[in-house]
Amino acid sequence: MKKNLVVLLILMSLLMVNHAQALCTGGVFSDVNINTVGEFFCDFIERFRDLGITSGCVADNPQTPENEAQYCPGFNVPRDQMAVFVTRAIEKVTAKTPEQIALLKWYGVNQTAQFGVGPTPMAIAFDGANIWVSRASGLATKLRASDGASLGDFIGGGSNSRGIAFDGANIWMTNEGSNFVSKL
Repeated sequence: MKKNLVVLLILMSLLMVNHAQALCTGGVFSDVNINTVGEFFCDFIERFRDLGITSGCVADNPQTPENEAQYCPGFNVPRDQMAVFVTRAIEKVTAKTPEQIALLKWYGVNQTAQFGVGPTPMAIAFDGANIWVSRASGLATKLRASDGASLGDFIGGGSNSRGIAFDGANIWMTNEGSNFVSKL
C-alpha cells in the first residue's frame, strides 16, 4: 500500500485532522509538497509528522542548511511499518491528559460517600489522588480520595478563604479578605 494512502486512511478514520485546519507548507519533507503529492495528501503527511507518527524515510542532516528529510511517498508500506503507523496513531487518539486521568480516578471513588472536613467547607479540588477542601477559616483539608481518610489540615490563604485549585503541580487557595492567591 502506498504511504500517502496509508496516511490518509489512518487520519481520516481516526478523525484526527480536519482538512480545513491543515495547510501544506512543503517544508517538512523535501519530497512532499503540492507539486509532488498534491495539497490534499501533503496536508495529511505533514500532520502525520507533526503528530510524531512518522519521521519519514531519510533524516535531515542538521549540519547542512538544506532540508534533506524525505517521506518517500512512492514507497510501499510493509506490514511492520503499517503496524507502527497504526499503533502510534491510536496512541495519539487514546492518550489521556493529567486532567482526564484525575477525572477517571475521581469517578472510581464511592459516589455516595460523605467525608467530614470540619466547619465551613467552601470549595473543592482534586489532584489526581487526594481531595482538597478549602474552609473559610483559611485551612485546607486534604482527604485521601479512595476512603476519605484525613491526611491533614494545611494553612492556606488566611481567613475568608473561598476557592481552591490544582494546577497540575500545586494546590492554590484564594483569600477574599487579603485579595491574594496562595500556594500551599
